[in-house]
Amino acid sequence: MAAGDVTFAYVDQDNLDFDPTNPRFSLGGAPSQAAIQALLEKEPHFAVELIPSFLENGYIDYEPLVVRKVDGGRYVVVEGNRRLAAIRHIMGKRAEYAAKSAEVADLDKIPVL
Repeated sequence: MAAGDVTFAYVDQDNLDFDPTNPRFSLGGAPSQAAIQALLEKEPHFAVELIPSFLENGYIDYEPLVVRKVDGGRYVVVEGNRRLAAIRHIMGKRAEYAAKSAEVADLDKIPVL
């Protein structure tokens, strides 16, 4: 596969990372994944607003995250940070949300390009 080839795959959400160099996060330095998660959940990003849709519909495969593969089988999200933050929020409270929706199991593996 050439460097510019694009492929569709399902990736375990635990292997996805926010890009700490993304200028939209405006946290300075190299923010942690937890700090980026917290930033995306509140104003102005409001990732938590996506949670009801995921609980009702699961993850819609035709809207994959756009990622860049890095070392160790990990991926950095280039496009779709709010969706990843919403998924992480749900998975962090998996038992609570699973009691409300069978769609939570759909969030273990996320479609990516």
